[in-house]
Amino acid sequence: MRLVVIDDAEVLRSVVELVSRDLGHEVVARAETLSDALAALAALATAGIAVDAILLDGRLPGPGTIAEVVAALVAAATAVPILTIAALDERETLRAACAAGATGGVLRPLSHAGLATALARLDGDGDRPSPP
Repeated sequence: MRLVVIDDAEVLRSVVELVSRDLGHEVVARAETLSDALAALAALATAGIAVDAILLDGRLPGPGTIAEVVAALVAAATAVPILTIAALDERETLRAACAAGATGGVLRPLSHAGLATALARLDGDGDRPSPP
């Protein structure tokens, strides 16, 4: 799968990319902010590069709530599933993201198994992940 990773922390973007690559996926763009992500999605679309999923930090700082961030991503990439990454005590964040259009969530700390399960559900068995 071709993935876009959105997280304000460079170390977390790197961890998500490393785990994704270990699982056989390709990170086609990394973004620190929502505006960076929207620009990356537009550039990928212009280049004809399809994105299979977006991995979104549930605590992405900046203007707007998680619901507003997800809504902006859904508007920019309507058919691309969004997985929100959040800690166990942030279940409300995951629920709000899903209510706004995110496909599901992955719990922190990020594990190979957790990400593999969520991405496998997106990759063809038709069973979409839900908030953990």
